[in-house]
Amino acid sequence: MSKELSGYDFYPDLKNITCKTLIIHGAYDGMPLELSKKIQGSIANSKLVVIKNAGHFPFIDRQKKYNDIVSHFIYQNKL
Repeated sequence: MSKELSGYDFYPDLKNITCKTLIIHGAYDGMPLELSKKIQGSIANSKLVVIKNAGHFPFIDRQKKYNDIVSHFIYQNKL
């Protein structure tokens, strides 16, 4: 799948996202942190959180931590 998507560039479209956005990255994710930082830098109202001891599926690897982060984001932003 990554071969088919290698030429696809969605970054220019991210500027169109105007709502508050939470980006969660597992510290051991195979996707480089730099890509998550690039996504965060492309979305004006976004926040990036890195979860330690988690891979590509932090909602499985660190379920409580993940839920706490999402709940705090929702509460903090009155969503």
